[in-house]
Amino acid sequence: MSSAQAASIVDAGFTCSNSHLRAELERVEWLVRAATEVRETEVPAQPEHARQWRQRGVGGIVETVDTILTGTLLEPEARPELQSARERGEALRSRNAASARVAQARGVCLRLERLADYAALEPQDRDLLLLSMLPALDSRFSDLLGYLLPDHRGGWPTLELAERLLAVDGHARWRLRSRLGAQAPLRRHDLLRLPDGRQSDPPPAPRQPLQPDPRVLAFLLGDDAPDERIAAYVRVVGVGGDAGGPTLPPGRLAALIDLLEAQPVQGPGAIIHLAGPAGCGKKMLAATLAARQRRPLLVVERALLELATPGLPAIVLREAMMQRAAVYWDGLDDWMSGRSPPLQHAMRQALADYRPWLFSGGCDDWRHHCRLGRRPVVEVSVPTPDAAQLAACWRDATSVFKPIDPDLDLESFTATVRLPPAAIEAAGATAAALSRLREPRAPFVSRRMLLAAARQLHSGGLSALARRIRARPGWDDLVLPDSRRKALRDLCHHVRYRHKVMAQWGFDRTLMLGRGVSALFSGPPGTGKTMAAAVLATELGLDLYHVDLSQVVSKYIGETEKHLARLFDEAEANSAILFFDEADALFGKRTEVRDSHDRYANLETSYLLQRVDEYEGLVILASNLPRNMDEAFVRRLRFIVPFTVPDRTQRLAIWQRLLPARTPRSDDIDLERLADGIELSGGYLRNIAVSAAYLAAAEDVAVGMRHLSAATQREYAKVGRVFEDEELESIFRTERKQP
Repeated sequence: MSSAQAASIVDAGFTCSNSHLRAELERVEWLVRAATEVRETEVPAQPEHARQWRQRGVGGIVETVDTILTGTLLEPEARPELQSARERGEALRSRNAASARVAQARGVCLRLERLADYAALEPQDRDLLLLSMLPALDSRFSDLLGYLLPDHRGGWPTLELAERLLAVDGHARWRLRSRLGAQAPLRRHDLLRLPDGRQSDPPPAPRQPLQPDPRVLAFLLGDDAPDERIAAYVRVVGVGGDAGGPTLPPGRLAALIDLLEAQPVQGPGAIIHLAGPAGCGKKMLAATLAARQRRPLLVVERALLELATPGLPAIVLREAMMQRAAVYWDGLDDWMSGRSPPLQHAMRQALADYRPWLFSGGCDDWRHHCRLGRRPVVEVSVPTPDAAQLAACWRDATSVFKPIDPDLDLESFTATVRLPPAAIEAAGATAAALSRLREPRAPFVSRRMLLAAARQLHSGGLSALARRIRARPGWDDLVLPDSRRKALRDLCHHVRYRHKVMAQWGFDRTLMLGRGVSALFSGPPGTGKTMAAAVLATELGLDLYHVDLSQVVSKYIGETEKHLARLFDEAEANSAILFFDEADALFGKRTEVRDSHDRYANLETSYLLQRVDEYEGLVILASNLPRNMDEAFVRRLRFIVPFTVPDRTQRLAIWQRLLPARTPRSDDIDLERLADGIELSGGYLRNIAVSAAYLAAAEDVAVGMRHLSAATQREYAKVGRVFEDEELESIFRTERKQP
């Protein structure tokens, strides 16, 4: 390259990262050329060596070695050819540095410079890294090493080769060797690998190969795919890649931004620990803050802890540097709590080297015994997004496909269907897709599609402890006195307008606990308690789960509490209604402690009381014996709805609903007479209707009074009552209708 061309490059700066990398590799080329020339003068004196190489298929390598760009030198200090090459290489270094400064001032990303700045690489470090890259970029270098070092078989440069190429004297050699120590930048940041040794080993032996880390090499060549060792546990959120916005009040958000922007440029700043419940938007907040610096966010999942080794922290933060990303590390304090000393030391060291913004996330406050060296930890409490913020998330999530029905009260909807922001993003896209498939002509995404999408996102983790009730009855299917129906509708209002009363009207500041809705349905069996719960689920658009007490209650100490914790956590995540049937068995009165069994039974009851208080959804308790329930539960219940045995009018309404329209009926059926004579609750009446239908189906005839009579006798027998013949005759005697 002429001096005029070089000056032109400096004036314009590098146009891309690859042109900069090629120019830096050119410096090593000059040393390689000079070393090859020295070797060429020695090969003729060793004809046997040259003959062996030609027999191995490398014929003509002496003649064409100028184009292969690599080499070695036995005595570099005494060779003027090598000294001249070093001088030219230094001139190239100065030219490249000037051109790099011009390019960076123009906003060109130079990956080698980014790597060198992060790892604080000295000139010798850069040269060692570039030298190690040559065989990976051109396989001819691997062959040439055998020519330059007759005893070498590794295919990679060695420390011995690097010393002879890069060191001008003995002092420089020792300094070069120190740059390959275990704590030196090249190995501390895992930029160079020692294939025959561990990264924690002392400096390599003279003939130990030097190999670039594959991820570092890929990064320098323009590849942004995360390191394969952590790829399954990290993801990059691009600038503007997350929907929604921060969930902090404006004043606190401004203070946090001031703190972050005041971080030291040359040293590590504070770690911002975002504490808040799952799904409150901690990652979204971190991504929004990182975007202020035009940085993406590298999210490190908590599951990476399962693979925790001392080398992983440096790999994770090196990846963040390569992506020029801020970091959100979920459960960072878990890496420092009760872990092995080598892992804790590696974590502190990696955090000390990483300078950009670093966020930690968790549901709880930072464990103050987890020290991170010089980096302080600042805790920021992230509240659950309010209904207005969640409504904005829903609108953003569907806007790409279809807008949401403007008549839908989204704030009320989000107060009922409590999905976290990240889940809303997925549910919104799903709702829009469902709308285009099932309602292609509808201009808006309907509430029904939003509910269907939210239901698809449910994890199903409740199935091990509770059974989902899939029936979707409506108000018309429920036969109750008007006062009971009004109480149930009021209960719906408490769930649907919770956001208005709690958030907008300020009641959340006066209620520390009990912000959810709890109700007791009391009454004899079959009076409609389960159906009423299902009607509420239909009205609110939520899933109803019948808690399986056999799976929750355990004879082993502490297991019941674990099951309850899992039950409520899963229900919270799924916005589910929990239905505890026979609740007096689980919510029974606490007793005087006479032995350890009483103590632990009381602990279970106390824990259940605590979780019901903390649950922000709807909990329904059903009991035939409400007097047996603990008074503390009863006092905290928002609603107590008694269910009674239906009277004659209600029984008639039930009978009118029990026989479907498609069921063939005999002319002798008299619903009025059935309502008068069978004084049972709706559950028993349903059993009679179903049993009579099967009797008629077996005879392949229409359902008639004789089938209902037989079914009634069986149902009364279950409750210990036997009909007299006169009673049966008065109820079920058949009278043919006159034409």
